[in-house]
Amino acid sequence: MLDTIPSQVIPIIIQISFVVIIIASFVISVLFILSQQKLVNNIAKANNTTNKIHGAWLWTQLIPIWTYIALAITAVKLDEQCRAYEAKYTIKLKFKAPFVYWYIGMTILNLVPILNIVTTIVSLVLFIVVWSNISNTTKELVKNL
Repeated sequence: MLDTIPSQVIPIIIQISFVVIIIASFVISVLFILSQQKLVNNIAKANNTTNKIHGAWLWTQLIPIWTYIALAITAVKLDEQCRAYEAKYTIKLKFKAPFVYWYIGMTILNLVPILNIVTTIVSLVLFIVVWSNISNTTKELVKNL
């Protein structure tokens, strides 16, 4: 199969696939931030407060290294808002900030070459868990409003 593809085409295919991966990861990041923003708005509305997480903490998650700091701060602030809601209405929400901390830790551990494959898989699973927790919490808040 590779014998029929000219050798000049293979680097082009690799470059195009990298561009597609970068664009896809950017789109996924934006969708994740939009989910967080929806949760922020709904929990502020449910708590009857104007004190909500500033959008800068959400959108600066697109900056490569800063994302870990912004994501941790967003998780802390969301956790505070969820605890305030739970105290006010005695309803347990699904959002769990420790999953976000584990996700950040596993993503940083990707830098260790030996652990790379395992931590990448764990990071992807944790990312899906965090996103589903955010979505489920938002749905629960909308249902209770």
